[in-house]
Amino acid sequence: TTRSGVAMSAEQPPELADDYMQLLEYMGYSHTSVDMLVETSGLTPAVVSSMLLQLELKGFIASGPGGLYNRLK
Repeated sequence: TTRSGVAMSAEQPPELADDYMQLLEYMGYSHTSVDMLVETSGLTPAVVSSMLLQLELKGFIASGPGGLYNRLK
């Protein structure tokens, strides 16, 4: 499929920037803590928390008990 004549990748939804896609890759599809994402990504806790909120609002992840997150898409 194309948008404005540019081919869209099936792997990367058009509404997510590369850094958000990288964070999703770090998560995988298992329950993941903010601490693990901070350690793996090298980002600050504030940045990771902000990104997780955006991903949750867009329906890519869900928060669970114990402050863990899991990827939905």
